[in-house]
Amino acid sequence: MLNDLTNVIRNYEKVGKRNSKKDEKHLNKHAMHLVRLFMMALDILDQFDEIKVCVGYELNGQKLDCFPMQIKAGADVKPVYETLPGWKSSTYGIPGCHTVKPTYGIRDYAQLPENAKKYIERLEQLTGVKVGMISTSPEREDTIVRVDPYKA
Repeated sequence: MLNDLTNVIRNYEKVGKRNSKKDEKHLNKHAMHLVRLFMMALDILDQFDEIKVCVGYELNGQKLDCFPMQIKAGADVKPVYETLPGWKSSTYGIPGCHTVKPTYGIRDYAQLPENAKKYIERLEQLTGVKVGMISTSPEREDTIVRVDPYKA
């Protein structure tokens, strides 16, 4: 696998383009092999009524699963969004407001608002990768560990 990927990259560097769709699929398949996602600053999303997640792209009416590799296509590519409900109930940091902090400082996944959990689970479905850790504030200890990073 690594040798095949190296050959595709060397060919791209030498010729300036890939030989085939097979090369592009091979690069996409192996270059994006992730084991875990780490989600930072979940608390920042507390303020939104809804959250848009890019689930694909559209180019000249054709739906694409990933961003096209051709630079000239970049300007014509349109993101395709899925809208998820937010968990807006936080007024944290707004002067004169009561401090309601739905995700700020939470360290236990079970305590997250239901829509926050649905958002995380939807990202896992879309990427096929488990979210292993979630930070919920700027403080290092305000982290939810769902999957121990030191265990397989």
